[in-house]
Amino acid sequence: MSAVAAMAGIKILGAFTKADAQRRKDAEFNNWKYKRDLATKKTLRIQAASARQGIADIDRMKVRDEDITADQQIANRLAELRNVASIKAMGGPEGQSTDQLQNQSIGDILREENAFFKDMDVKDTQYAFQQREIKFGMDMAFLNAQASIDSTSYKRGDGGAGLFLDIAGIGAEAYAMS
Repeated sequence: MSAVAAMAGIKILGAFTKADAQRRKDAEFNNWKYKRDLATKKTLRIQAASARQGIADIDRMKVRDEDITADQQIANRLAELRNVASIKAMGGPEGQSTDQLQNQSIGDILREENAFFKDMDVKDTQYAFQQREIKFGMDMAFLNAQASIDSTSYKRGDGGAGLFLDIAGIGAEAYAMS
């Protein structure tokens, strides 16, 4: 065997080793990317579940507040009836002063009811802000996950073209030397 052939054989072995090392390196990177993308998707699913629970909690609080409002309205109507009945039951003279006392009593109840309704409106506004914040948070989480996944791409080999070119170059060099 000639020295040129031996040298070409060693160079070809080196080319195969280099191509195999690159293939392994690409496979290792692709495995890392796959695991990272999987973790990103899992995190996004957990965030989505938390967001759904947050929306459901807000919906339950809204229903509870509606029930409280209905109960408060009934309690106020009953308080009005009790106050009017107690004024009439006093047995005092009937007239403008008695009517004024009844109206004042009803007015006090209505003012309290109005303050209660304003508080409930503030709560509704807060619920709307919370829902919007949750939805915005999920939009951002999705965009972040998408950016994380898109920030890297899987590595593809050259299909043996690099190895072929290396071997062709070694062959041409060996031919020129002989």
